Amino acid sequence: MKKENSFGHIHSFALFFFGILLLQISYGPTAMAEERPLKIGVLATRGIEQCLKTWGPTADYLSGRIPGHTFVIVPLPHDRIASSVRAAEVDFILTNSSFYVELEQGYGTNRIATLKEMRLGRAYSHYGSVIFCRKARTDIRTPKDLKRKSFMAVSEESLGGWLMAWRELQETGIDPHRDFARLTYGETHDEVVYAVRDGLVDAGSVRTNTLESLQAEGKIQLADFYVFPRLHNPEIQTPYLCSTREYPDWPMAKVKETPDELAEKVAVALLQMQVDSPAARAAECAGWTIPANYQSVMELMMALRVGPYKDLGKVTLGDILHSYGLWIAVGFLMFCTHLAFTGLVMKLNRRIKGSHLSLLTEMELHRKTDRELAKAKQQAEAATLAKSQFLANMSHEIRTPMNGIIAATDLAMAEAMSPEVERYLHIVQNSSYSLLSIINDILDFSKIEAGQLELKERVFRLDEMFDRVMDVFVNQAAEKGIELLVDIDLDTPRILLGDSLRLQQILT
Repeated sequence: MKKENSFGHIHSFALFFFGILLLQISYGPTAMAEERPLKIGVLATRGIEQCLKTWGPTADYLSGRIPGHTFVIVPLPHDRIASSVRAAEVDFILTNSSFYVELEQGYGTNRIATLKEMRLGRAYSHYGSVIFCRKARTDIRTPKDLKRKSFMAVSEESLGGWLMAWRELQETGIDPHRDFARLTYGETHDEVVYAVRDGLVDAGSVRTNTLESLQAEGKIQLADFYVFPRLHNPEIQTPYLCSTREYPDWPMAKVKETPDELAEKVAVALLQMQVDSPAARAAECAGWTIPANYQSVMELMMALRVGPYKDLGKVTLGDILHSYGLWIAVGFLMFCTHLAFTGLVMKLNRRIKGSHLSLLTEMELHRKTDRELAKAKQQAEAATLAKSQFLANMSHEIRTPMNGIIAATDLAMAEAMSPEVERYLHIVQNSSYSLLSIINDILDFSKIEAGQLELKERVFRLDEMFDRVMDVFVNQAAEKGIELLVDIDLDTPRILLGDSLRLQQILT
């Protein structure tokens, strides 16, 4: 009996343990899921506090509609949206439509529902932008009036707070980055409105329904502002303030790491949200609708070249290398070959040109030398001619009296005289003939220079030729106390054939 009771206790314990194990297996994932709340990143267009106030009830709504999961809101400024999705710091993301387009293309986010905004008692799944200034600024009424004015937008990435307005201004011929005196960013829609109201800037832009919401909260008076009328398709009238064309409202999207099954549950819950639910009232929306088509947002970003389209139409070096790398390499090789060949040809051409120039220079130098030589020859010939004429004139002038002296001497020697006088006359006669020979020598030199000298071969006595030479120098030698003697070797022939006059010229 005791054994049966013992066996029953063991059997009951085993069943209990097995049941606990089944419960753990069944509810384990839910319990683990509850340990980490699911984060919904929300673009905080009006600041963190207002973001939590607006979207906190939506997180509570989802926590209540999806068992086993807790949702929390994570307010994010404009510059934290992309980094939070990239690092998977959030599970879902609720942001403006332009951010969504960029996140979809860059990080694989996927929209699951589109917000329906409540305005003036009606639901709208699209929104626009408002361009406004203080009503007292009567000098600002058209886009062109904004030139050289200060302007404040929400942020560079804000769709309703800047990009929509930028597109309209651009299409009216205004380049904000060039034409505005100053372009600044307030980071929240409220700050932009306050800056315009307080005169810190001349004009600004915020998303639709911002001015109406601030007036409803008692923070501003709409009567203090002037809102630009619709710039694109002005015939379209809206019951709310809007200056631009409108685009699909904010999408709720799942990040790439979030399971599809969980995303489907969230999408169903959002689509089932009633317009009078606390979550819808807090968000001032009429609930959610199926995901909208965001093609118009893509077109806006393409027109402005922002986000994933900032390089639209630009061809990067990587694109070129990827598509045409092989052809570029072949072309570059051919270019280098052509360049080398061209360089070689140019080098050879330079050498040829240099040689040609050197040849021309040398030829010109030769021609110049020839001209100078010809000129010098002409001058020399002219000088020679002048000299010859001078010598001819001079010899004529000297020959005349010299011939007279010789003739007188010859006559005197024919008379009887003492030996002493005869010797003197003989010296005068020889000297006269010598002087006449000198004159002839001068003329002979002129003939030598002119190439006209002729040698006259005659038989003459060598001792007589030396006697004539001695007669010329004997008196000069005696005056200086020099005894002048001529000694002719006995073996030397006394009778010679030649030009005795030229020989005498050489000796004297």
